Amino acid sequence: MSEKETVQKTQTLGEFLKKTRKASNISLDDAQDSTKITLKVLQAIECDDFSAMPAEAFCRGFYVMYAKFLKLDHDAVLGRYLEARGLPPVTSKVHSTPPVRKSGQFRNYAEPSPVSPFMSSIFALAILLAAIIGGCWYFNWNPIDYINSKLDSIQTNGQQLEFTSEIPVPAEEGTPDPALIPVAEVETEVADELIQDNDTTLEEVTETEEIAAPVPYHLEIFFRSDGTLASTLDKGFMIENQFQNGQTLQWEVKESIILDMPESIDATIRMNGIEIQLPDAENGRRLLSLPEDLLN
Repeated sequence: MSEKETVQKTQTLGEFLKKTRKASNISLDDAQDSTKITLKVLQAIECDDFSAMPAEAFCRGFYVMYAKFLKLDHDAVLGRYLEARGLPPVTSKVHSTPPVRKSGQFRNYAEPSPVSPFMSSIFALAILLAAIIGGCWYFNWNPIDYINSKLDSIQTNGQQLEFTSEIPVPAEEGTPDPALIPVAEVETEVADELIQDNDTTLEEVTETEEIAAPVPYHLEIFFRSDGTLASTLDKGFMIENQFQNGQTLQWEVKESIILDMPESIDATIRMNGIEIQLPDAENGRRLLSLPEDLLN
């Protein structure tokens, strides 16, 4: 056994990664900016503090990304991580099929809906309009008459206010002849009443903004061709995305993302700043499931 192999055997995985990073003159802040892995997780990786790390599936992805960032053999690093935690090794991608393919759920997600979102919106508006018309007919209520009555009421009140402002006030004994009440005084009194009625106490409410935790994965795709791909984000609904040559699409991923791409796609895929190879084509499509495929 060589001296280098002996040193690696005596070092923990975290010590080995930390020594490799320092030998390349890379700070933890630089590693965080490049890999998008939080500083807390990077420190836990280099200290072999598994209790301070997230779920085990994410830990595998973090070790693979960190190894690629340090230009190390990510398969060897992942193997040492699994050995340190007493976990079985990852099976080869050639002999394994992602759970999504086995379950057949992705085929259901990728099937286009027979009704487009635009037509669904039109149907919903038509149903709502029919419900409103039916309610007006059932209660014998005409919204046009109601609006006209309100407008007439507002106009009548305005005329009464103008007429009242010109009513002469009887003069008291020993005073000059009575005069009309100035319109300006009436307007001032009405304005004072409105201000008094609408006078409310403003209370300042200070809410502490919660700092949103950074998402584990940041996926970015730069396209050099045109086409359509389907994305299923965090086990949600399938969404079709149109892309063009020179365009870039980005996703913030909390748990997982599945991409169904045409075989003819020409693009560069990066996860947390690290480039990922396009998957092999099967039946005219390219299927990428992350972080599952990232571990292989």
